[in-house]
Amino acid sequence: MFTFCFYKRRSPLFSTLVIFFTLLFSSSVFGKPTVSNIRFGEHADRTRIVIEVGSEVNFSSFLLANPTRLVVDLSEVIWDLPEGAEKRSYGFVEKYRFGLFKEGVARLVFDLDTTVRLVSKFTLDTDESSNMFRLVLDLEKISKKEFEKNLLIAKKQESLVSRDATKQIDTSKVTEERSGKFFVVIDPGHGGIDPGAISPNKHFEKNVTLIFAKKLKKELEKNKNFNVLLTRSSDVFVGLKRRVEISRTANADLFISLHADSIKNRRHRGISIYTLSEKASDKEAALLAKRENKSDIIAGLDLSQESSEVTDILIDLAKRETMNSAAEVAKFLLDRISPKFKLIKKSHRFAGFAVLKALDTPSVLIELGYLSNKKDEKNLLSRTYQDNFVTILADSIQQSFFAESNESFRQFLRDKRC
Repeated sequence: MFTFCFYKRRSPLFSTLVIFFTLLFSSSVFGKPTVSNIRFGEHADRTRIVIEVGSEVNFSSFLLANPTRLVVDLSEVIWDLPEGAEKRSYGFVEKYRFGLFKEGVARLVFDLDTTVRLVSKFTLDTDESSNMFRLVLDLEKISKKEFEKNLLIAKKQESLVSRDATKQIDTSKVTEERSGKFFVVIDPGHGGIDPGAISPNKHFEKNVTLIFAKKLKKELEKNKNFNVLLTRSSDVFVGLKRRVEISRTANADLFISLHADSIKNRRHRGISIYTLSEKASDKEAALLAKRENKSDIIAGLDLSQESSEVTDILIDLAKRETMNSAAEVAKFLLDRISPKFKLIKKSHRFAGFAVLKALDTPSVLIELGYLSNKKDEKNLLSRTYQDNFVTILADSIQQSFFAESNESFRQFLRDKRC
């Protein structure tokens, strides 16, 4: 028999109100059911997960290794879970996260502290006591060897669920739309199930980067010589590899990834620009790259089949040229941003960001500021600041394409058009 742990006790009146409003907001008016609670039960060597939803939903699940995770995909839902519940551990579950994985698909990712097998999964229809539709998953602890064997068997069975199906960006018309124009791809960091950094006031990096990206796109496209594509235009998850693929498919002249970090030192503030290097410029740059490169793991992607990069002489040469071009662009942008905006010391930094690894496109990652700092957070959420910064940044990006000081970048553009 399972004993259950509820994250928050509620009075009968409060529970009645919650049920009423859950049913109201799960109605066809909004078209999406609400996930209102996730409960855990434990018995012997098993952990039970119960997901409570306002109405019936389709769902599927699978396990991943390195690290060990259980992934549950649902029809798109509204999340109304108790605040902070996902950070608490129970049974085999260390913590979990949730969010939109792609259009129409919500995702839960449970981090597990041991190797397990999914003993059973089933649904329970709504009943009089809870008025909730329940998804139930039972996990049982097994050896690492047996776990790896089960994963191999599962991989042989074709499953659409475990694939990174985030190809919602249409790049089919990119080539015909170029017509001699410069093409810039703007990448709003994080999204969907991956919120990125979270400020002390609960503002998400994924929302900040999307606001800046949309404004920057609009500002750049005022110049008819530029076409701009966003890697995401809504709150959905896009894998790191897919972000690079979008840039390559678009045959982009410049790739710009936008981020807003959060660190322990809350006094630290200012803008910085990163370019690719396998050797980080400092410890903070290395830690930031390590965090950002975990985005796919956070979202529950299977990375076990990813092939390592080929590193022959030609690729190394192409990579070096692209990195030099990106470094020139970064310096040019910083020189024009610095008179009016706060920069951190040594504002041009280097690190091994996966999102900057397109060998054929100069790529820069702009840290817009630190959500952990009150002044930066206030600026990043201010429409006036956003508009002022985007105006200067867009103008600087456009100028960088013609600046004589960017000889490597200009040569890259000439070669591309030959």
